[in-house]
Amino acid sequence: MDPNYNPLLCTILKEDPHLTLVEYALLCTRGMENLEIVKDIPLEEKIPDRFSPNMHHHQELAQAERTLQIVEAMTLEQAAEEAEQQYQQAMNSYETQQHKVTELKSRYKSMLEQVRSWKPPTGQHQGLKEVMINQLKLSLENHCGLAAYCEPPKKIAPAQYRILLIEEAKRDVMYHKKEWREEVKKAGKATQFIRELVKSLPPK
Repeated sequence: MDPNYNPLLCTILKEDPHLTLVEYALLCTRGMENLEIVKDIPLEEKIPDRFSPNMHHHQELAQAERTLQIVEAMTLEQAAEEAEQQYQQAMNSYETQQHKVTELKSRYKSMLEQVRSWKPPTGQHQGLKEVMINQLKLSLENHCGLAAYCEPPKKIAPAQYRILLIEEAKRDVMYHKKEWREEVKKAGKATQFIRELVKSLPPK
């Protein structure tokens, strides 16, 4: 089947023989790959004359800019207090995870010993024993192996912590600013396309 085949768009005229050229053209704009903002509009909704950009990145940009202002104004005392809080949270998470892994490792090893001690009654059962041992070894490796290489969190000096926060906030500002420009561009592109389309078609 043709990858461009859209069963909904291809049956529109079949379902509604009274569609005008303008209506049919507007409905089919949803099949345009380069018009994402139009593509997502449900068939039952009318294509607007003007598109507004998605406000998500605009809102996130405003939040990122506020965050940047806050961290740039942060004192070393504030940075020290927050860095310590972050360190304690990270250490608690690390210790909790290590405890879980230790318990799980003990459980796997205990079961592995039991399986190895089991004497299968037939050759076919021996095959099952080998499968069980193999699965337990894989479980130990995949679920417990990486934990041994995880290092505990380290404390960060207040000045360095503040620098890291500023750098992260600046990255967020740059990212959402870029994405917001793209959203505005997509909305403008879709608006221009639809208006030029309607203008080029005969009136209803």
